[in-house]
Amino acid sequence: MIPSIWASFPLFNFLQTLNLDQTFFQVYDSRKNTLGAGMIPKEILQLSTPEKLQLVEELWNDIALHPNEIRLSTEQETELDRRLEFHQNNPGAGIPWEEVKSKLRPSH
Repeated sequence: MIPSIWASFPLFNFLQTLNLDQTFFQVYDSRKNTLGAGMIPKEILQLSTPEKLQLVEELWNDIALHPNEIRLSTEQETELDRRLEFHQNNPGAGIPWEEVKSKLRPSH
């Protein structure tokens, strides 16, 4: 079953059109459970939204300085292997990046 948290994401319907199976959503949801609000210090929760965004940016930049320290979980590796195998067996099944971008951008 797809976790209910996904229904609140604006791009949820778009993600569904990509035919992602439930493994994608379950891998995300399992990570959410390990990084819950209980692990966030109160001081961070009390920051304003712009301050939280600044903190996230600074943390992301710091993480990017150490790409070799980023490890995938077994579930993520399994899912990536499954997707690669699917792509290799069905090379025409994908959607070109330009088409994906055009669907994400509002048309004027």
